[in-house]
Amino acid sequence: FTDNSLSEDGFTLQRADDINFTTNVTSTILPAQAGYGTTVASLDTTAVPGQTYYYRVNAFSTQNGTSPWSNTATVVYKLAQTITFGPLANVTYGVAPFAITATSSSGLPVTFTVVSGPATVLGNTVTITGVGTVTIQADQVGNTLYLPALPVQQSFTVSKAALTITASSATVTYGGTVPAITPIYAGFVYGETAANLITPPTCSTTATTGGPAGTYPSSCSGAAAANYTISYVAGTVTIAKATLTITASSGSMTYGAKAPTITPSFAGFVNGDTSAVLTTPPTCTTTATS
Repeated sequence: FTDNSLSEDGFTLQRADDINFTTNVTSTILPAQAGYGTTVASLDTTAVPGQTYYYRVNAFSTQNGTSPWSNTATVVYKLAQTITFGPLANVTYGVAPFAITATSSSGLPVTFTVVSGPATVLGNTVTITGVGTVTIQADQVGNTLYLPALPVQQSFTVSKAALTITASSATVTYGGTVPAITPIYAGFVYGETAANLITPPTCSTTATTGGPAGTYPSSCSGAAAANYTISYVAGTVTIAKATLTITASSGSMTYGAKAPTITPSFAGFVNGDTSAVLTTPPTCTTTATS
């Protein structure tokens, strides 16, 4: 309280359990202060936590008697408490909902709220909803015995999940149609699919319909996702050789006549190819002689 008296010998500080000062009234004599306007403090060491008390004060002197009582101050005595809320580990997008813990020095339950970031909390269970930094606050609001605790915040980072996109592979026979290359995904979490990509991948191959037999790469690229780090795996497209049948010609001759020339006939050319595409033409013979 503030000393607004000029000639006091001291002060009487009263405490009671009721505002009318009729129950459990105690009085404490405090010494006079050095000057007008001085702030006077008194520590009540017998107060019981959870109890409401009423305080008033007056000044007294041997010359002037006592002053009127001051305004009544109502005080609910409560204990301080603290929260212990340890650091939270970083996680990767896709982690299952997980529990967090905090305790109060009072033993009262602690509640949690998400201050910022891609997560929700229900009770003490945290569910991740995206990537980034999440800040969670622990609170204890107090009760009739304890003051509210100072809130404590902890932050952690949610990193992107790994998503692998593999280009499809195929085998076709020379002359057949090279199929479209499609992406194959591995790593989606939380039931997500390609529909959750910001940009789908573009997939292609250097193999072409009608192209020569051989093995060609297939690849995908250009995908984008908010919650995934994307890597790519190449595939292959194999154009297998077509089957070409070469049949030697047949013939007949009269004894003593010249043997006929043996010529090839072809079955199996595709893409409009002819024997002109052969790198080496066949040699045809017969064991028949003139």
